[in-house]
Amino acid sequence: MDEKKYSVVGKVEIGTDEYRDLIETVAELKSEKDRQFSQYWNERTRANNLENDLKAAKEKLADLQGFFDSSEEIKAKYRLYLAERQISEEEQQ
Repeated sequence: MDEKKYSVVGKVEIGTDEYRDLIETVAELKSEKDRQFSQYWNERTRANNLENDLKAAKEKLADLQGFFDSSEEIKAKYRLYLAERQISEEEQQ
């Protein structure tokens, strides 16, 4: 650790209770800072993973959209599938 040099050198007297409180407060604040920093990086990592997942899903969706748009017959079959699924869901309710 580098030695700090201060412009004013003097003497301050405080009680041991106050000194202990100052030291404990510094330790608590450092611990809280570390916890917050760790939480930030966990959330940042989570966000990056979700962004990557979203990008992959969009690419897959674009491929599927291209497949559906490739033929009118496929579009008709897909619409039939959706209609049958909706009827099935309505019957289950």
